[in-house]
Amino acid sequence: MSLDFDNPTDQSVTLRGRLIARDGDDAEVPDVQINTAFETDKGRAVVTPGGSVDFVQLRGTGADQVRAITFEDVEVKQVAGAVLPNPVELTPVGADGSDLDDDMDARQVRLDNPNTDSAKVRIVLLVLQAPQGGEPQQASLIRDVATVEVKPQASTTVDLDAETQSILQERGADSFVTLRPVLAP
Repeated sequence: MSLDFDNPTDQSVTLRGRLIARDGDDAEVPDVQINTAFETDKGRAVVTPGGSVDFVQLRGTGADQVRAITFEDVEVKQVAGAVLPNPVELTPVGADGSDLDDDMDARQVRLDNPNTDSAKVRIVLLVLQAPQGGEPQQASLIRDVATVEVKPQASTTVDLDAETQSILQERGADSFVTLRPVLAP
């Protein structure tokens, strides 16, 4: 399950608020804890003009009944600095230094910043489980890997720690694993 965060302004912002799990009838499912992969709802991810997407992890009684999530009591803060018009791209790199099509065998990642300003980027590991019988897909594991500054119109290579490499290989055999770049405030 993913969440779309809209930003109709021309400024980058962070958001803080309360996520509410809802069933198919739009009633609150009170015993469900909601975590987002990028922690957009906790102000840890920048929402650029236009918006961004975050991924959800649900836990607790009734998690299988959740069909929608609402965002309430939202506090918006403008992010200082330039708006980055282009996304920072993440490319998985193998043990031999070659670019990979799949994150499962990555030993490093390369972050490419095409913008004319620096970008602070969090690298987040997600393991997405296969959806079960009509239930929405969700993250079964979320892990911050690193936070780095990528200079303007430059690339930065980041070595992945042993635990991240192990998770990618082991969980990649039966789940979808992915490393995502997230703009950090």
